[in-house]
Order: sequence, then structure tokens, then C-alpha cells
Amino acid sequence: MRFDSQRVRKIERAVAVRELFSPTGRAEPWLRLTLAQAYEFSRDRKRALEMLSQLVETEKYHGALAAYSLILRLNNNHQRALELANSLLAIPSDAPYSVALVLLERARIHASLGDWPAAERDVQSLLNSNPIAQAFDPRLHTEGY
Repeated sequence: MRFDSQRVRKIERAVAVRELFSPTGRAEPWLRLTLAQAYEFSRDRKRALEMLSQLVETEKYHGALAAYSLILRLNNNHQRALELANSLLAIPSDAPYSVALVLLERARIHASLGDWPAAERDVQSLLNSNPIAQAFDPRLHTEGY
């Protein structure tokens, strides 16, 4: 894949179109996550953080936690990443895949803090209690190891 200087602008336009036709006036979270990742790849970390913060902290979108947590950890804000993961896990969810994503990311956060027992507990919880999520995305199983 090669860098395309117009890619961010194209994704911004796609988000704007989705927002225009959305009954809520907001594009789907996955599309805004794509835009946040495009900002990060183009080294516009400020805009990436703003969008990821909105997705995770306000909208509680589990799918954006990994990207947001990575940026927080790169900026030595491990505790904030852990707080966010814990807050997402505290919300009852009937979506096992979302819970699995948060458990996996919380394990990464614990590992980055050097808390290996806590990281291993999260991975074990992911591997033992979430067969539906593992069936949906087998990568969860391998990433857990």
C-alpha cells in the first residue's frame, strides 16, 4: 500500500455524505473510526485523538478502544486507557464480540504496565468464556496468546 495524500480528504467526504443522509446526523461509528485511523496514519494525531475520544468516551464504541488505547499508551497515559477499558466492561452488553475486544485490549494495557498476572487473567477470561466471539473472529484466540 502506498501513501495517497488525498485519502484523508476522500474519507472525510464519505463521512460527510453519510452524515447528510443519516437520520441521526452522524455517520456510523466504524466509518468515523476509519477516518480517525486515517488522521493517525497521516500524522494528524490531534484530530485522531479528538475523534477517538468522542467514539470511546462519549459514544462508548468498543471498536475504537484499541486505536484510542494505543495512542494513549504511546503518550504514557496508561491509566486513562485502563480506566476507559474498565468503564466499557462495566456497561452490560449482549454483544460478546464487543466484550472480547475490550478484554483483549485491557490485557494489552495491563501488559504495557508490566502487570502480567492481570493481563493473563484477561486473556484467560477471553479464551474461556467467549466462544461466540472466538467463532465470530478467530483472530481473538490467536491475539490472546
